[in-house]
Amino acid sequence: RTAVAIAAASIVAKVTRDRLMCALALDCLGYGFEQHKGYAVPEHLEALDRLGPSSHHRSFFAPVVAARLKHFPVPAEPDLFTVDAESEAAASEAA
Repeated sequence: RTAVAIAAASIVAKVTRDRLMCALALDCLGYGFEQHKGYAVPEHLEALDRLGPSSHHRSFFAPVVAARLKHFPVPAEPDLFTVDAESEAAASEAA
């Protein structure tokens, strides 16, 4: 009896998630959520690479991280050995 209840709940959860992904597809055009329901199939990964992540993508999923870095690169923090052109020009003028 418990197994039947668990199986039924699993089906309800999957159908509900699939319907939510189809609704999300209307808000996030181009990702194909209505077809792959957010699973990491080649079409989804290609769209992620092409469009970058949406606000609905899981932040720490490796392909999302890679797409975020590609589309929204984090500027590198300068270190003690980094010399930018502006600082170098100012130093030249002062000398």
